[in-house]
Amino acid sequence: MPIFKIQVNAIILLVVLLISGIAAVVNQIVWQRALKIYLAGSDALSSIIVVMVFMAGLGLGALLMGKIVKRILNPLFLLGIIELALMAFNFSVLLLLELDISDVILVIQDLTSKLQISRYFIFAVISISILSLPCLLMGMTIPLASAASQNQLNITNKRFLSIIFFLNTLGAVLGVFLTGLYALPMIGQNQTLLIALSLNGLAGLLSVFLSSRINTK
Repeated sequence: MPIFKIQVNAIILLVVLLISGIAAVVNQIVWQRALKIYLAGSDALSSIIVVMVFMAGLGLGALLMGKIVKRILNPLFLLGIIELALMAFNFSVLLLLELDISDVILVIQDLTSKLQISRYFIFAVISISILSLPCLLMGMTIPLASAASQNQLNITNKRFLSIIFFLNTLGAVLGVFLTGLYALPMIGQNQTLLIALSLNGLAGLLSVFLSSRINTK
């Protein structure tokens, strides 16, 4: 019976990582598309900014969490909180996309013209500032999942860590196909972001549920 319970818990964690991987790439693609609007249609610049911040955030988040993860008593619960925080961030982005901020853009453009600063530079700084935190949080998920598998699920087989990375990467691949072939062309940017935040929310709730499931035993 204990072995069966561990297997069930491990499957739940792997589902969380798969969903999280899908959501991460959907987020990246939608953020890039949304940012293009504020950069006057500069697809190249929006791609550079989002990919740069995304990859830097993943790396730095993993590095920082790797240094402190041993001191975290309940990594599963923190993983859930991070996913729910990403859901909240995406919801705020969704609200922002629903607003007409053309006046704000015109003010920024007028200000940059007077100061003789490229408007692209200002928008890039603003975008980097906004996206840095969620990308940092995304980078923390794998170290937390790894710690949870060892410390809370008591999985000592090191091959399980490889499965964690595989499922998270598989989720990213599925996210590309979901966004590029279906979501964006069929239902549009805002509805696609709604899917992403729903996935983050589902991953967060599953992780919190798994945490409570283990702690109540």
